[in-house]
Amino acid sequence: MSLSLTRPDDSHSGLSVIAGRNGAGKTTLLRAIALALAGPFVARSLVASFDD
Repeated sequence: MSLSLTRPDDSHSGLSVIAGRNGAGKTTLLRAIALALAGPFVARSLVASFDD
């Protein structure tokens, strides 16, 4: 598979791609980013225990 993220004028499109096989951790990575951006109060309400 080939995916070009460069525009015709050689500038970058500003897109990022997370690719990988099933079970590689893509969703886990996105959930971790979402929790980090949400802040501690929201994160505590979304996750019953950080030990899980």
